[in-house]
Amino acid sequence: MEAFTKDEAMLLLSCAEIPIINDFVNYWFIRTSGGDNFENFYFGNYVAIGWDEFDDLNMLKEVSHDTLKNQIENIYPEDTKPGSAASQIQRFVNEVKIGDYILIPGTNCDRIAFGVITSDVFLYEPTEQDKLDAIFDGIEPAFLKRRNVAWFADGPFTRNELDPLLLPIIYSYGTIVNANPYSDFINRTLYNSYYRDGQLHSIFNVTKRKNIQAYDLCSFINTIFESLDIYSKLMDCEVDHKELSIKASINSPGPIEIITAATSIFIVLSSISLLLNGAKVKFSFNIFNIASGEVNIDSPGLLEKNTKATTE
Repeated sequence: MEAFTKDEAMLLLSCAEIPIINDFVNYWFIRTSGGDNFENFYFGNYVAIGWDEFDDLNMLKEVSHDTLKNQIENIYPEDTKPGSAASQIQRFVNEVKIGDYILIPGTNCDRIAFGVITSDVFLYEPTEQDKLDAIFDGIEPAFLKRRNVAWFADGPFTRNELDPLLLPIIYSYGTIVNANPYSDFINRTLYNSYYRDGQLHSIFNVTKRKNIQAYDLCSFINTIFESLDIYSKLMDCEVDHKELSIKASINSPGPIEIITAATSIFIVLSSISLLLNGAKVKFSFNIFNIASGEVNIDSPGLLEKNTKATTE
């Protein structure tokens, strides 16, 4: 018997500030002209696309691909792939949407910034300062078709901080690349725990560079099963160990990802993830159907404490 209904499980995750990712969210890799626009995009909190002669957004939302391709051939005769350009423009205008996740690369893809789209497409109106800069620098404002972005984390990730399975997207072709096939790797780069498509994902990042002893790995997994058994007795509900699946990078460092669709297990994985990775949680006990009261936790987590202890 499940301990929670789906609504109760969603409330638990929301109160624990565990991200709930919309099933219909898309992921995009948007290039920055070889890194030239990386700082503009990042510090300006937007992403943009060129071909600025096309400044009628209503037209771009309605025009056919072939018609736009022909117009690009006429206006940008130096563009050797007008069909591809038309596809990129239409993708930015019509397919990218509010709530989608984006990645932008720095020069040589040495840095990757992750963000979420927060606005519809708009045409940027140059400010008076932009116009003065154009007079003195001789450079007109460019990349005027834009979307606002809220960036994740304290700053961009370096390449060696990325999930290794995410790196192939760097070598993909196109100004705007559909990154949906990499969504799992993006999510576990950004989050220690998250819910999407009916499943809770808890990620435990192994930072040890030496070989991990088989006994230690087995002990870690057994601890999770033991926690499930304790929870099962407390809640008087049966928890099936087979409800868990695992993805792991055998070569350390790397992530161990535990996945379940069973709402009865959500609390156990959430608690373990919060304990290890740090907790900033406030929710009522009555969601557990155990007792009344409140939990208010704000701690750095065992992993951070362990890291400090080993570096001091």
